[in-house]
Formats: sequence, C-alpha cells, structure tokens
Amino acid sequence: MLVGVEWLFESLNIYHSNWWRKEYTFIAVIFFFLLSKFWMRALRIGTRWTRFILLWMQGSAAVGTVMFFMSVASIRHYEIGFFENVYRDDIFFQRLWV
Repeated sequence: MLVGVEWLFESLNIYHSNWWRKEYTFIAVIFFFLLSKFWMRALRIGTRWTRFILLWMQGSAAVGTVMFFMSVASIRHYEIGFFENVYRDDIFFQRLWV
C-alpha cells in the first residue's frame, strides 16, 4: 500500500524522489514488519538484553527529542566543520551522541 501511495504521488507530480526507489520502500516495510514480530516475541520472553535495549532506546528517544527542540529554538548548535551547512553539521553531530 505504501508503494502504491508513493507511485500515485509521483504520477500526480506531488512528490519526486531523488535516489530512493519503490523497491527500497517495499523491502524496508517487509523487513520492519519481521523485525517488529521478532521484537514482540523478545519482549514477551523478557530477557536481560531485551530490557537493556528497550531502556537504551527510550533514553535515546528522549534525549533526541530534547536536542531537536533545543536546535529548533536556536538554544544550541554544534559547528564541527564537516559540512558547509551549519544545520547539517548539527544533525550529524547529534546523531553521533544519541
């Protein structure tokens, strides 16, 4: 269905992809559905590594959200110098730490 929406938007000239292909969308959706089934089974079993990964993901999401809002509000910006665009530099550095 997502591939159909992508095809429809491209045919109506609403959306144009630069490098992403419809096959990537199809493969990614199948992969993430399988991953979610595996993750639900792992959560039901409740092993130690599952709880650790779950807590790490929760903390990463919280920190990422706060850093995003701080960036949008111009409270903080990391300027390392990897990219010419300050915002690309900031997002790159933020992803390294979160």
